[in-house]
Amino acid sequence: MIKKTLFLFKKIFDDYIDPLVIFNPEGSIEYGNKLWEGFSGYRSKEQLSLLISGRMKNKIGNYLQKELAKQTSAKSFDTFFITEDKQEIPVVLDILSLRDKNNKFIGGLAVFSGVERSGRAKEGIIKQIKKLQKAKDDIEETKTVLEIIVEAKTRALRELNETLEDQVKTRTQELQEQINELERWRRLAVGRELKMSELKREIRVLKGETQADEL
Repeated sequence: MIKKTLFLFKKIFDDYIDPLVIFNPEGSIEYGNKLWEGFSGYRSKEQLSLLISGRMKNKIGNYLQKELAKQTSAKSFDTFFITEDKQEIPVVLDILSLRDKNNKFIGGLAVFSGVERSGRAKEGIIKQIKKLQKAKDDIEETKTVLEIIVEAKTRALRELNETLEDQVKTRTQELQEQINELERWRRLAVGRELKMSELKREIRVLKGETQADEL
């Protein structure tokens, strides 16, 4: 169960702004976030209680061994943390019990806040800031590229629409000219038919007059 918890918390707390660790029921550290190493210098598993200096060492050790499994809320300690290079750093140590879905105690979460940053910790924070800034810059760059693409697509569609409108206007004009030409020919044809009818009538009249003269 602690492995599932480690995987979940790694996703959530890797970039947390304070050093943070997860420890098993025996008090041995199983996971430290990205700032943990820069803050403490430790890489291998360590007993959390052994990393505390001064009079709070025994109190925290006793709390981890006997009381933590019964706790449901976080508990804070003002204490001193011993780094790998033996620096003593004043910290506020917040410890929270971790439980599985059956409410079984599976370990704890410890956060070191109020930390006076060591050189390594400052470097770790600077790296995180740079990483976040790069991610922000990448997002801005992607946004700019997308805006350019959208603008280009919009312009292309607008030009295509204008081209289609011009084509429709041109085709409409051509069709109108053809209609006008057909109408002109229709009028000519009608006029020709009327003229032929008039000529036929005149011919009939003339024939009638000629026959009358012969009689």
